[in-house]
Amino acid sequence: MRRRDAPAMLRADRRGAVLVEFALVLPLMVMVYLAIVHLVLAAGCDRRVAITARAMADLVSQYALLSPAMLDTILVASGQMMTPCAGTAATIRVSQVTIDDRLAARIVWSDADPGHRPDRVGRRMTLAEIPATLRVPGTSLIYSDVSYDYDPGRWLPGPIRLRQSIIMMPRRSRSVVLSDG
Repeated sequence: MRRRDAPAMLRADRRGAVLVEFALVLPLMVMVYLAIVHLVLAAGCDRRVAITARAMADLVSQYALLSPAMLDTILVASGQMMTPCAGTAATIRVSQVTIDDRLAARIVWSDADPGHRPDRVGRRMTLAEIPATLRVPGTSLIYSDVSYDYDPGRWLPGPIRLRQSIIMMPRRSRSVVLSDG
């Protein structure tokens, strides 16, 4: 090999090009993979939020008379449904809402899982919370609300707020009475 042919041979040599291209693309591929993993985990937690909200409303709507101890038990059990997501990071609230003659929806009673505040009794619910189609004078509704802040770590901007509200009618009576003790 002559010395002047060496630069031309190096320019023509393509044996390491694929390796260099792979080394350049690998960090991007890893980041996309981790982002997809976190999005799938967030979708799973979102599903858990929906299941928890529905189960909470379903359980409470089956009672005609409910004691605070039983309601607390239902709230704690509903929180366990958030597993494997961090159930302690979820906020679970359940309220009974009554519709008056002017179609105003107001909270009659409310409770939340341990460590969180229930809704304020007497608070007027918005149309976004209780749609006009469900506002029938003299009816009561069970309103279950679950929210969860999913933290994807440093791979995605976060936290991602996951929230689900479910409205059900009481099944055994016109309203669910929350006893004093």
